Amino acid sequence: MRGLGVPGEAAEEAVYRAGLSYSTSPESLAWGDVERLLEALKSLYVESLEGRGYLAFSSEGLPVEATPFEPRRFPGGGVRVYNSFDEALDDLFSSRIPGRSVVDAEIARLERSLAEARELESRYRAEAEHLRRVAEFAASNYELLDSTIDCVVKLWRSGDFSKCSSVSEVNVNEGYFTVSLGDYKVKVYYGESAQNVIVRLYREAGELEGKAERARAASEEALRKLGELEVKAKARIIASRASLRKVAWFERFRWTLTSNGLLAIGGRDASQNESLVRRYLRDEDIFIHADIQGGSTVILRTGSIKPSREDLEDAAILAACYSRAWKAGLGSVDVYWVYGSQVSKSAPPGEYLKTGAFMVYGSRNYLRGVKPLLALGVALDIEENPIVIVGGERAVKPRSIAYVILAPGSESVREASTKAKELLLKTVDYGRKPYVIALKQEAIERAIPGKSSIVKASRGDGGVLDLNVYK
Repeated sequence: MRGLGVPGEAAEEAVYRAGLSYSTSPESLAWGDVERLLEALKSLYVESLEGRGYLAFSSEGLPVEATPFEPRRFPGGGVRVYNSFDEALDDLFSSRIPGRSVVDAEIARLERSLAEARELESRYRAEAEHLRRVAEFAASNYELLDSTIDCVVKLWRSGDFSKCSSVSEVNVNEGYFTVSLGDYKVKVYYGESAQNVIVRLYREAGELEGKAERARAASEEALRKLGELEVKAKARIIASRASLRKVAWFERFRWTLTSNGLLAIGGRDASQNESLVRRYLRDEDIFIHADIQGGSTVILRTGSIKPSREDLEDAAILAACYSRAWKAGLGSVDVYWVYGSQVSKSAPPGEYLKTGAFMVYGSRNYLRGVKPLLALGVALDIEENPIVIVGGERAVKPRSIAYVILAPGSESVREASTKAKELLLKTVDYGRKPYVIALKQEAIERAIPGKSSIVKASRGDGGVLDLNVYK
């Protein structure tokens, strides 16, 4: 391997693909082993020329290695595929979870700051309370304090303070003396009157209370930063895990779940509209389309269940929002539906159907005045991975941890998606903020029909989605 200049990652992958152990001595290899190694190296070389990139993950969900070939020797983790090797490298270095030691060190620092701030606040408040009690006691014993001060001042030069019975300490060099008032000792500076002493004690108590407030603010700031650090660390773990989530077959289309749990799927473009009808439309399913040229073909998958009007209305919202009505800024649009048995891709004799166009036979059923208002929410699957769901508010609210309502507007898709994520983050419960942070911005952008405005943001009921039931 060294003689050929094969990188370490490729060498290990070749050994793995050849079914050999890393500890095998080269001298002990049979010719068949060598042939398998050569075939493995050749396959890696061919894969590397295809231009794709791969990011391998450990069983803990941590990014481990970026390669231009598919790494198969990480069976406990998973592999993410990219359009280029550069993209895989970018994710390897930009989305790695910080080392646990770094996170622990920062948490420990913040916890020390928090403990120090709380200890200072407690001490300052205790000292302030003590000074206030001393000031109040001094005020109630004003005459005794005043007469003692007069006594000390008169005898200051002589240095004999034995006649001043309430004096417990005199420091001529530093210019103060201490007066005992019951259980309290009052520090008096030479030249202060009794009134001056009481005012100073109240002022010092106020200063200590100010310091206590600053210490409290510091503790709150440490708590805030500690919370942010924990939220961001959890969000990185969630994002790393979610990137390995097995995507359901219908997620490459527009999709929603109706109030009663039926799956509705719609095409993102004419090609997908065509694919949906050809591959997935069954006679008992419902074909739905906005009564306007240009838009998503929506199929409501019914199986053996007769859809309710609520199901039809929920699926119709998908057709209305992802139609030309959104870009035209219409306040409402009619939507029609027919059974799958009424739809054909075959054109009448002498006619031609372009891609995404269909023939509908028989009478059409209409849902009049469907408003293009799209609820966009963050839901959690059964493994607690965050996913974007869309549809009517009635269908999205019970399945999301938070959602926004979008309407046709003037904000670009990028602006609307940024604002939507900010509002979702503000709206969601604190404990679920990491799930919103972990959600990729592109996933939100991909769900927005076009220029939009956000009507409202609200907390959802937070139900868990099991997408595996929709085969």
